[in-house]
Amino acid sequence: PEAMNAALSLQQVFRDVARESIRSVVQIDTTTTVTSRRYGRSFDQPGGTGSGVIYDSEGETYYVLTNAHVIQNTDNIRITLHAGTEYEAQLIGADSSFYDLAVLSFKSEEVLTVATIGDSDRLVVGDQVLAVGSPFGFQSTVTSGIISGLGREQSNNPLAEYIQTDASINPGNSGGALVGLDGSVIAINTWIASRTGGSV
Repeated sequence: PEAMNAALSLQQVFRDVARESIRSVVQIDTTTTVTSRRYGRSFDQPGGTGSGVIYDSEGETYYVLTNAHVIQNTDNIRITLHAGTEYEAQLIGADSSFYDLAVLSFKSEEVLTVATIGDSDRLVVGDQVLAVGSPFGFQSTVTSGIISGLGREQSNNPLAEYIQTDASINPGNSGGALVGLDGSVIAINTWIASRTGGSV
C-alpha cells in the first residue's frame, strides 16, 4: 500500500504539472508572403511549426519565448493556445547567433496563463522533467524524462552550454518548455541530437 500510494502521489504531480503547463505553451505556425512574377499576385506559403512559452504579460499584451530558428525568414506568425484560440503575433527581437531565442508578443482581452520561470542552475542530473510542445504539429504534447546531462556543447555553437534530457523531443518541440516537477519552466527545448532527425 505504501509503494502504491507513493506511485499515485507522483502520478498526481505529473497530472497537475502537465495540466498547468499546457496552458502557457503555445503552438507557433509561420507563413511567408510570396509574390508570383507570372500572375502578379501575393500568397502565403506555409512555413514551419514550432512551440513557445507565454512567460510575461503587461495588461492585454502577452510575451512568448521561443527559438529564433522557429520564426526565421517568416512574414507572418500565428500563435494557437491549448484551447484552440488563435492570435497574430509580432516579433519583438531575436538572437540567432548565440542563444537561438526570440521574443514574440500578442494581445488578448482574455486573461491567460503565464508560465513560472525556474532556475536551471539548480538542476541535478537525474531530476525528472516534462517536455511540452507541438511535435509534428500535435499540439499540447507532454513527454517525460530526466535530466541526462548538463553543460553539453553543440558543434555549431561551442560557447553555449545546453541541458540534455531523454524526454522525447521531435520536430515541432523547438521553442517549447522543459518543465520541472514544481511546474516551473527550467529550459527551452532547442535542438535534437539524433541520427534520424527525431526521437520518435
